Amino acid sequence: MGYWPCCDLCSPAALCHWSAMLPFFGDINAVVGATGFIPLDFVLPMLLYNMTFKPPKSSFTYWINMSIIVVFTGAGLMGSFSSVRQLILDANKFKLFSSNVVG
Repeated sequence: MGYWPCCDLCSPAALCHWSAMLPFFGDINAVVGATGFIPLDFVLPMLLYNMTFKPPKSSFTYWINMSIIVVFTGAGLMGSFSSVRQLILDANKFKLFSSNVVG
């Protein structure tokens, strides 16, 4: 099976067409950001640090990491619920290939 250069051109064109077709791309982006970005960037590194280096529970580092985990887990949950709620509220305003920004 050889290399097909047209696939390099067709894939971005198809993705652009798909994203232009979806007027709720911003709302979907909010859901993905709230459910994926916050846990992977704020919660998981602190959790893995505590699991790897096992700082004593009386240390300042342990409690700072735990407080970051708790605060950003709460922020992620609130962001997830609010972005899904906004997607549901905006659902009846969406039209295919619409140029109107729902806000």
